[in-house]
Amino acid sequence: MGNTSGTRDAPLEYAQQGVHEKFGRCTYGTTLNDDRTTATFSTTGAEELHGDCQVLSGRLSYASGCHRIRIRIEQLRPFSYFSQPKLYVGISNARVNLGGDIGGYWHNIEDNDVFELNMNCDQRLIRVVGSDGRERRANVDLNEYPLPWQLRLAVRGSSGVARLLP
Repeated sequence: MGNTSGTRDAPLEYAQQGVHEKFGRCTYGTTLNDDRTTATFSTTGAEELHGDCQVLSGRLSYASGCHRIRIRIEQLRPFSYFSQPKLYVGISNARVNLGGDIGGYWHNIEDNDVFELNMNCDQRLIRVVGSDGRERRANVDLNEYPLPWQLRLAVRGSSGVARLLP
């Protein structure tokens, strides 16, 4: 069985060619599988009222070069008929805690959606592409989000599975 305790840390390592991203930290209510490529998350209506969400971070830190991370959302179950599940895909500074500031975009999500996060550390640029082909780009202010960067996901309004794809 995967790790089921509260906020957890796995040692950060610098991204290298051929090394694939894995989940490093997560908040309560999220379970990681043993190889840390799949996270089962659950948010509730009570959490939503307080603005809380399930937060996941990557294990790798990115300081130079271009990097691509693909994430698929599976087994999505909204917590109510009227809720629209949302996924936040973005970056944070690799040294901040899970509750720290993050830069990226919120997306409405459907079951089996795939998102791609592209990071160009040298040009200080991130790009997020959703299953619908919608693309969002941002130039990153290094005063606000200094290098090294780290993958950061947040989920609101649903339960489901986040899977890192090769």
